[in-house]
Amino acid sequence: MTPINGGWTIIDAEAGVWMREYSFDGRSTANCLVARMADDNLLVISPACNMTDAAFETLQRLGHVGAIVANNGLHHLGLAEWTARFPHASVHAPGAAMVRLRDRSPTLGAILPFERLNGRLRGRIHLIEAPFTRCGESVAIIRIRRGWAWFVS
Repeated sequence: MTPINGGWTIIDAEAGVWMREYSFDGRSTANCLVARMADDNLLVISPACNMTDAAFETLQRLGHVGAIVANNGLHHLGLAEWTARFPHASVHAPGAAMVRLRDRSPTLGAILPFERLNGRLRGRIHLIEAPFTRCGESVAIIRIRRGWAWFVS
């Protein structure tokens, strides 16, 4: 994996898949994943909080953010920041995560189910809700040159 400006790491440039590690409490880290959808817009999974302007500027050079996904009910910290910067991007989450996300981000607006993205993903990106989870866990599987990239929460 190759780092690029703004802290993003290239997973597969040809397939349009990048990631960025971020800290959400000063000690712990999580990953934000970006993948190019079939409509050429970017899908952001687990939107990072406390992003720098350089990180956003690098991402904007890669493409237009069209959808933001909270991969579970705990990944709400970056939602306000990302929806403010990309107000036309749709926001999606697993069904079991929606109540918690609305409680944690009451000004967010509409949170849509994964199914509303299906036409934009066209078999290259799969968002799968894990059944019977309290926080609405999910898995993303993305086709890359060497096979498949998995993003689990």
